[in-house]
Amino acid sequence: MNDCKLIEFVRDFPCLYDKANRDFKDTNKKSAAWKDIAENLGVDVTVAVRRWGNLRERFSKEIRSSKNTSGPTNAAELSKYKQKC
Repeated sequence: MNDCKLIEFVRDFPCLYDKANRDFKDTNKKSAAWKDIAENLGVDVTVAVRRWGNLRERFSKEIRSSKNTSGPTNAAELSKYKQKC
């Protein structure tokens, strides 16, 4: 599965990641969004959801670690995520 494609598709559905979105707690809309994303990627819904969770968790860990230590290395590490897609 292409991570950049997954990120692009998830970006189209703010209800999956934006807690301020009015549909964030709407499980029906979330299920429909994941079904659409999975179909576009040609994978099972559980595969797409699991991969998104892994990507989000990894990014969150990088953000937390960059706040704990400063320096050009951490900035460079975070920029690779932004440049990748």
